[in-house]
Amino acid sequence: PAWTTLPPTPELPAPISTATTLINGVQLWMQKYNEKANAIPIVMDHGGLGYSAYFGSVISRLVADGYYVIAVDRRGHGRSTFNAGDVFTFDQMAVDIHDQLAHAGVPQYDVVGWSDGAMTTLAALINPVTAAPIRKAFVFGGAANPEGTNATFSDTAIFAEFVARCRTEYAALQPGADFTAFATKVGTMEATLPQFT
Repeated sequence: PAWTTLPPTPELPAPISTATTLINGVQLWMQKYNEKANAIPIVMDHGGLGYSAYFGSVISRLVADGYYVIAVDRRGHGRSTFNAGDVFTFDQMAVDIHDQLAHAGVPQYDVVGWSDGAMTTLAALINPVTAAPIRKAFVFGGAANPEGTNATFSDTAIFAEFVARCRTEYAALQPGADFTAFATKVGTMEATLPQFT
């Protein structure tokens, strides 16, 4: 079946910024494409362990069609840093994105969230403060609690291949960062959260 083959990681459209911004004690990365005054952007929120480029093909199509798109790397993911003492939660990541976009002068936006990005988006929608600037949201591959996920997927060969790829990509994006510590924080979060009711 097709789902047993891991496709190549797509590329983000160029140019790709290397700039990060200090938000809530970490350096967060984002990239705006087709920025337009008074336009409402589509914010793309990636899955766990991955980063913004995993939405690269979708972003490229949206950009080619003229949409204003913002790619983000959540706390610890991709080009965004984390602190050794951080306890990752979807609530914290929702606040990070909210504060990052507010700092960037983005007052309203739509969100597309996949997997951990879906759960981060749902956490944002539950909180009146982080929900306020979200006009619309499309989430897929998320869950209301850890029991709602496929408990055996992490035992598959394709998942092992994905994690190995993420380790290599992480080393290129954040040389010297501790991927094992990062992945452990993500794994702990995914094993215990969310607890949406």
